[in-house]
Amino acid sequence: MVLGQSAATAASLSITENCTVQNVSYSQLADRLLTDQQILQWTGPRKTAPRPGIRPETLEGYVIDDTRAQKQGFERSGTTVYPYVLEGYLHDGNVDKGFQKARYHFQVPANGQYEIRIGYTAHTNRASNVPIEIHHQEGVTRWTLNQKKAPSILGMFESTGIFKFRDDEIYQVTISNVGTDGYVILDAIQIVKTTSK
Repeated sequence: MVLGQSAATAASLSITENCTVQNVSYSQLADRLLTDQQILQWTGPRKTAPRPGIRPETLEGYVIDDTRAQKQGFERSGTTVYPYVLEGYLHDGNVDKGFQKARYHFQVPANGQYEIRIGYTAHTNRASNVPIEIHHQEGVTRWTLNQKKAPSILGMFESTGIFKFRDDEIYQVTISNVGTDGYVILDAIQIVKTTSK
């Protein structure tokens, strides 16, 4: 809109002054634009660069970022809400419900029980009913995540529970936007070995 107003004003002045647009006096153009209350120099807050994300190697256990997930959809990225792993997080844009999903594949280093944690950034516009599927040694567990609520672990992760895994199989965690009531966020998942029974 600013560009359109500037071009139209310059064209009007060129007609009035009987000259080409390129020869319109900048001071005359600036005076007219300021009279019309156009902002010529922004003095408000400047957009800052995104904060650096958390490095996976600084976190407990094994962390898989959203960049390594197998995705259908989830093409939009964000850095507005912090903290997040690496460069930011992905989201579904609150559209195409039932058609966007991400699979995180992993293999544990040793047989045993592991806690599966889901990373996300909370906000009031997030979905309260994000469907999660955890494939483990004893089958599939379905779980619902409320992404409006702040994650309870380091302000970054929420636990889905503790499950058994074998080191000779590949497992997956799936996050989708089926039936969700807001934006669905993808960040990292965290797999932490535990001694719990």
